[in-house]
Amino acid sequence: MMKRFTKKYRYPLIGTALVLGVFGAIIFSRSRERASNDESIAVVTRGVVVEEVSVTGKVKPMKRAALSFERGGAIRRVFISIGDRVVRGQALIKLDTRSDELRLAEALAGEAAAAAKLAELRRGTREEDLAIAEAKENAGAVALATARESLTVILKDAFTRSDGAVRSAVDQFVSNPRTMNPKVNFLVSDTELARAFLERRILMEDVLIQWRDRSERLGEGDLSRSVTETYRDLRAVQAFLEIAAEIVNRLTASSGASQTTVDGYRDDVLSARTSVNTALVNLASSDDAWRKASTAFVVEGKNLAKAQAGSSSEEIAAQEAEYAKAAASVASIRNDIAEATLRAPFTGVVTDEEGAEGERVSAYTPLISVAGLTALEIEANVPEVDIGRIADDDFVEIIFDAFPGEVFLGTVSFVDPAETIIDGVVNFRIIVMMDVPDERIRSGLTANLRIATAEKRDVLTLPGVALIENDEGTFARVVTDRRSTLKPVVVGSRGSDGAVEIVSGLSEGDTVEIVGLRARSDD
Repeated sequence: MMKRFTKKYRYPLIGTALVLGVFGAIIFSRSRERASNDESIAVVTRGVVVEEVSVTGKVKPMKRAALSFERGGAIRRVFISIGDRVVRGQALIKLDTRSDELRLAEALAGEAAAAAKLAELRRGTREEDLAIAEAKENAGAVALATARESLTVILKDAFTRSDGAVRSAVDQFVSNPRTMNPKVNFLVSDTELARAFLERRILMEDVLIQWRDRSERLGEGDLSRSVTETYRDLRAVQAFLEIAAEIVNRLTASSGASQTTVDGYRDDVLSARTSVNTALVNLASSDDAWRKASTAFVVEGKNLAKAQAGSSSEEIAAQEAEYAKAAASVASIRNDIAEATLRAPFTGVVTDEEGAEGERVSAYTPLISVAGLTALEIEANVPEVDIGRIADDDFVEIIFDAFPGEVFLGTVSFVDPAETIIDGVVNFRIIVMMDVPDERIRSGLTANLRIATAEKRDVLTLPGVALIENDEGTFARVVTDRRSTLKPVVVGSRGSDGAVEIVSGLSEGDTVEIVGLRARSDD
């Protein structure tokens, strides 16, 4: 029965082989006596047939690592050289981290500020802060009242300027200006311009009357609405004055007025326009100041309410998030600094080192190779014709070229399921582990492997040189009473020592002539 040759059978096999060897020797001795000590005779005996595969491999460390940085940079220090022994965690190469250290200092300051603010929120408003908030709210109220009062003055001034511009500067050359039938006191050659001017003057009278009423009631109504209406009326007066200016600018002394009078009209209208424009500028400035004061007062009032209420849970949660963000930034930079140093992943020896101090390196470029010292394995490639007979836990005899005559024992620990092409030939990688580590064994040694792939125990065996194999089959010359007879036989497994399993055709104790392998039978 075929069995895998594993550790389980290694030592029982030794005993079995000794017993069978002694038993076979006795039978063989007696047969040789019967064969008159003829060395060309072999005897069919029971024994063990062990199949082997022989390959050559190399010792390699089980632990191998090619180390590289996850980012680029300039090398600042190189701590090791090829051949140096290192321990797990030992620094090997370090990049320049000065810019990272500056970022870390800034991040630490931000973290401290976030922590302080969080502590302040959790503590609540101090009495001093509350007093400051109340003072600011009071100051805001005063500023708002002042801005409102100033705006009221500006609004009244805008009416006064506009009223003077229309009823003083313009009405001096208009008859019946406050009626529905006003007239220009001199001849205007452009009748359409004159008509537009008189229509606007009639409208101006209504505007000024309503404006005067609003100006007298400024403290009673909505100031914001008064500002809007004043802007509207000022622009209406401004447009009316533009028409008046066009009329007087076309006026000549021959139109029924002296040059002095014409110049006076022009100067007065120009002054009126300037006054109204000034009113618009003053209104815009005062309105802006009032609105800013209003906003500031509202803000200070809310700040006071917030100070009185203390920090909300939402504010504390938000600041906690800010603190966590700052702390994460610190941790990230510290991690960057830590990753700027290559460290040994395990105890071993440096087998390669590429970096030099000052050199700039790219990310993921291997710079250092480290190999383990104690855990070694043997790697070999097996041709595809033999790989089907090899499996995990197969027993292996190992002979190193460096230690001739010494036999080491091992076991197949891994058979690669994927092929490896070597010189166009399909091979499969296997790993062999030594049963007992030997500190003399070094990485790179050549190892000759004899892999016991299968065994058959207590089977009939015969040396292969006693068989005749040709196209017609396999035969043996059986010697009986000094006469040989050619008999067909069926063979099974073939051992690495030349022994062949006899499945049928011969019996235990049969004497067979040693004829050597032949291409064809002589009979």
